[in-house]
Amino acid sequence: MTVRVLAVLQVDPPESGQALMNRILLESRFTGIELVHVDASFSRQMSDMRSVAWRKLWKLFWLPARIIVAKFRSGSDILLYSPSGPTRSAAIKDAWILGLSRPFFRTTVFHVHASGIGDYLKATRTTWAGIARHALYHPTWLIRLSPATPRDDIALIARHTASIPNCIRDEAELLAIHRTATVDGPLRILFVGLHIPSKGLRILLDAIIELKREGIIVYIETLGSFSDPVFANECRETIQTENLNEHFRFLGPVFGAQKIGAFARADLMVFPTYFDSETLPLVVIEAMAAGLPVISTRWRGIQDLIDDGRTGFLIEPRQTAPVITAIKTIHLDRNLIRAMGDAARERFKQNYSQAAFRSAWQKTLLAIVNTP
Repeated sequence: MTVRVLAVLQVDPPESGQALMNRILLESRFTGIELVHVDASFSRQMSDMRSVAWRKLWKLFWLPARIIVAKFRSGSDILLYSPSGPTRSAAIKDAWILGLSRPFFRTTVFHVHASGIGDYLKATRTTWAGIARHALYHPTWLIRLSPATPRDDIALIARHTASIPNCIRDEAELLAIHRTATVDGPLRILFVGLHIPSKGLRILLDAIIELKREGIIVYIETLGSFSDPVFANECRETIQTENLNEHFRFLGPVFGAQKIGAFARADLMVFPTYFDSETLPLVVIEAMAAGLPVISTRWRGIQDLIDDGRTGFLIEPRQTAPVITAIKTIHLDRNLIRAMGDAARERFKQNYSQAAFRSAWQKTLLAIVNTP
């Protein structure tokens, strides 16, 4: 007998780590369990995720009805849902969707990609926050991406909890075809993520400026998009003023061979994030799979990903000096590129492969189905 789980998950925008993970989950096949998908995507691209549009509001208005209709068509009593991040608009959105649809299900499972919603609701004492607490509290299960992320399971008073890390497809063969990185010349650094201050792009830019003043030249390629034109202009003007045009390339959101090529050209990734909703960033796992050392922050689940001093360096968030120190360490000892990259690749294969991901989800889904 196959048990159906109604999975209300976003699958766009395509460059979103959460959307990619949801697509991988929905494509997975499980013994005795079928995921029935209801699309919860509101944005087609990263740059419009924070904007308000009538199209989004219309989709939000009808989403609870679509969930209820899908529940009766599929016969599912289990709702799988990913709460939004710790912001007012996100909490109101979740309250609307869950407040109307959740009562129709026996079991509610939250898969938390954007952590911190539990503490946010606990600290917010307003009428709308009270409604959101009523809609989100007491899920049957709550699945976190890492033990190092905020304890939303405790804050939302979940009955059961599990931890399942992200994964990515292993594209080692394609990377080998495109590989052009060498240990000679200036370091080639890759930054991947939404181009906002809290992802650490400005910190990286300031670090590169200081390194240049010390006579250390590096090249930067970034993948992702700006969501704020003011911040975009600020970065470009700084690059122009500091004569860094030849050292910075903004590639935008790219996919397929172009994306693989960017990873293959790099010597290392630098990702100094302090993003509020960060959990287990997929970009770090992608770098590990590509055999790249990673310099990133002691922030949320990143501490589980990076073996400090072995697969990369963990640094304190919101600080430029540690970024400079870590880059200089690799600049002065190019053997670290290969040694750390190989260790990162091995760590990926052991812990973040699709096989490990499917196995963990199969075990957890069976536990969910058998929860009284």
